[in-house]
Amino acid sequence: MSRHLLFQAFIVVPGIAAFLSCFQSGVARAATYYSYTGSFTDGSDVQNFYFTLDDALTADEPMSFKTWHYNGGTNWAGATIAGGNFDPTLGLYTGAGSLVAFNDDSASPPPYPNDSHIPRSSLPTTLGINDYTLQIRAYGNTLGGRGPDWAVDMEGPDTGMHLTGVSAIPGSTLKSLYLGSDDRNKPAEVNIGSGQTISFTEDIGAGFSGYGVINVMGGTMQCRSLFTGTGSDSCGDINVDGKDAHLTVSNDIYVGYAVNTILVIGIICW
Repeated sequence: MSRHLLFQAFIVVPGIAAFLSCFQSGVARAATYYSYTGSFTDGSDVQNFYFTLDDALTADEPMSFKTWHYNGGTNWAGATIAGGNFDPTLGLYTGAGSLVAFNDDSASPPPYPNDSHIPRSSLPTTLGINDYTLQIRAYGNTLGGRGPDWAVDMEGPDTGMHLTGVSAIPGSTLKSLYLGSDDRNKPAEVNIGSGQTISFTEDIGAGFSGYGVINVMGGTMQCRSLFTGTGSDSCGDINVDGKDAHLTVSNDIYVGYAVNTILVIGIICW
């Protein structure tokens, strides 16, 4: 039986809001994932993704970064990404701007030579507690006559990899974000602080597959639709807390919308 709770025309929630929906099926994901999609205006655009490591990355823990939009494929959130878009590069930097790793054309896994991939083997054996930036660019600062859309995945350990913000130079557009983790006690997490505004033209899925948390603690997050706990073995938690914190959803909020699962709880309060 399919059970769902649907909130329509949910415009702005000031103050406090929390949504929690969880499911169990015995199916586990690997580590923590964040799947972004977006679009460039032209080849000079740059998209930055900021994250922190609350615990040092050890040699046996996963971390990798990959694009999908040149050749197409299925990203880590399970979405089908269309190919035919520009040739990307990926760079990973410390918060101080030092280059950690870079990739232009992926050699692994085939057959994706013109997508970018920074695998675990290209990263240092250990990475310290720090702020980091993942940056996507168009190779040669040109779209090369191909499409402007991009799709990038971030995979990390489920012991404290948290997204803290994004920035676009000058005109990259964020479309969607889906996030999850294989450990309910250590979910994929997005933290939006005071003064930050992050806008998605399409959807956000927290715990779309696995476990995900979004904390808006003084800034603004905007999207078209919001999904929480919508897959098997999934849990989504949305927290909006503080007088200057806002979550703006122009269409629908789906809390616990899944097949053959049971909604545990869905709460709105302000």
